[in-house]
Formats: sequence, structure tokens, C-alpha cells
Amino acid sequence: MFCRRPWEDATREIDDYAVQIRVLERESALGADHSERLALLTKQKAATEAILAGLQARWEKESALVTRIREVRGKLEGSTAAGSAQPQVQSVAVGAAQPQGQSAAPSVQNAAAAAALRDPGPRARHRAHAFRTAR
Repeated sequence: MFCRRPWEDATREIDDYAVQIRVLERESALGADHSERLALLTKQKAATEAILAGLQARWEKESALVTRIREVRGKLEGSTAAGSAQPQVQSVAVGAAQPQGQSAAPSVQNAAAAAALRDPGPRARHRAHAFRTAR
């Protein structure tokens, strides 16, 4: 089921109120009395504009938080990848030095690799898989 975003609803309502107000103002120019309806529509439009302003402020706040989270995650993943690259190369060399038919005992050789194995993220799963299959 398709679900519109709340600010789309608010924007559409504001546009709808603006159209209704324009139509009623034209009719009022021709002599019809729509003052009560115009006052109600103007009040509803102002309330919806206030709701839209609140939604936009919330979106900006959440967008800033997402940006911050991405920056922190990038720093963490960058330091984890840089810190675990050297030990992985060493473990591959140790595994290659084993005679065929014998495999190195499965063990985690450094804290960065252990952290990668505990991390539930998709990049971490990829790193853990690469670490396990590199032996």
C-alpha cells in the first residue's frame, strides 16, 4: 500500500485551500457572500502551514542527525578497515605457509577482526566472511 509523506499531505491541503479561497474571492467580487467560509478556509490554511513548518523543521533536524551518524559510521568503518587490514594480510601469509591438507586452527588473531565478527552490519559480515575464507 502506498503511503504519502505527511508534508505532501500538508502541501496538497495548502494548495487546495488556496484554490478554494481564490474561487470564493472571485465569487465574492461578483456579489456573493462567502465571508464565513473564507474566514474558515484562511484559518485552516494558516494551521496547515504551521504544521508544514513543524514538519520541515523536524525533517531538517533528522537529516542533520542522519548526516552525523553517517560521518561517525564512516570514521568507525575506516578505522576498523585500516586497523584490520595488516593483521588479515599476516594471517593469509600464515595460512599459505601451511602444507596442503593442513589448515590453520580457526582463531581470531586480533581485536579488529573480533570486532568485525561481532558487528551485525552488512559490511562487517562481508569483512568477516573475507577473513574466514582467506585462511
